[in-house]
Amino acid sequence: MRPSALRVALLGRCDAAEVPWVEAALSLLPRTAIVDRADAWQNESLQIAAQSDLCIVFQSWPDEISARTAHALITACAAGRLVCCQGAWCASAGRSRTIWPPALCVFVEHLSSRIEYELAVLAGERPPLPATASRDEAFAAHYELPVGSAAVAVDVESPDPAYARELRRAFDVLEPAAPPKCIVIDVDRCADDTMRRVHSQGAAAVVAVAGFARPELIGELESAGVSATVSKLAPLSELRAACARAVTERSANPD
Repeated sequence: MRPSALRVALLGRCDAAEVPWVEAALSLLPRTAIVDRADAWQNESLQIAAQSDLCIVFQSWPDEISARTAHALITACAAGRLVCCQGAWCASAGRSRTIWPPALCVFVEHLSSRIEYELAVLAGERPPLPATASRDEAFAAHYELPVGSAAVAVDVESPDPAYARELRRAFDVLEPAAPPKCIVIDVDRCADDTMRRVHSQGAAAVVAVAGFARPELIGELESAGVSATVSKLAPLSELRAACARAVTERSANPD
């Protein structure tokens, strides 16, 4: 059972470029959740972290948070859940940095699915992944393939036939539904052509997948009518959930 008054700590710079991603992910929290914020690494940050059920630390670049502070946060959150959300400049930090255990790290593009996982852990619906878990164990826990076919009729459009074929296979789509309720569009190509393809989908909901789903790209796609944009590296469960939400929203607002 989820805590009736979930307490979440958000620690990090409020002016970072990836903050919109973080704010969007926080919308997944229950309405009763209490979110405490701290912009600087001060003594009060450790106190806020220790009092939280879920602590999300936002790191914009690899050495922004010292090893001493990271270890203090890990200790403070021993009774709760801790996530280090990393921005674009941290993409290769895992190769040369060992400050944060791999099991605690998540790229900002994947924060939404990670929050869903952590909420499930707090509710007793998923087993918790310990901070000492290996990189392989962390990958298996967060990127496991959902069982069974997608809940909605989905088709895939991509200029890469191999990628489209593999994504259809992952969705358990042997043949495109006629007509599909949702179209997954690979937008890693000319922007003008992408917009044309979005507008040509008619009544179907549209979900985009992108290699680098940056906030500015997401904004452009939303303006064109795309329901959601998901990173190609995100867990398949996140893409499936986005498709299901897009179809529900499309059905409720057909115009």
